[in-house]
Amino acid sequence: MELHRLYYKQQGFSLLEALIALVIFSVALLGLARMYTQMMSMSHSAYFRTLATIQANDFEERLRANPENVDDYALASCSNAPAGGDMAATDLARWCANSAALFGGAFYPGNTTVVDLVDDYEITIAWKERGLETGEQDFEDIDFVYRVSK
Repeated sequence: MELHRLYYKQQGFSLLEALIALVIFSVALLGLARMYTQMMSMSHSAYFRTLATIQANDFEERLRANPENVDDYALASCSNAPAGGDMAATDLARWCANSAALFGGAFYPGNTTVVDLVDDYEITIAWKERGLETGEQDFEDIDFVYRVSK
């Protein structure tokens, strides 16, 4: 008889308590999944910015390597980069080809320019990436601007 009374005194989780715990756990997992996707998107954006910095420094080194023709490095856009000729035209063509190879399909050659200012160059490298706030399917244009003195 004593065993029978102890059996009824045991209490465990009810079905309602288990369902509430499951809902709380599911909401927490959904929040973690959202945070993970945003982190991956921001990491990819940082990767592209690093590539843009490397490409801007590469252009600066090309300028430093050809000081006699430093005024010939202006570029309206990578869409119509020069095919060859002198060293400046070859450098521009190779630089645009390297940028396109590094950025892949995200590269936007129409907005990638090198503007000749009076005392320096303004390098703009452009690419498209998924927007963080606007949704997963929307792409936004990113312009990275870097100034190099002549």
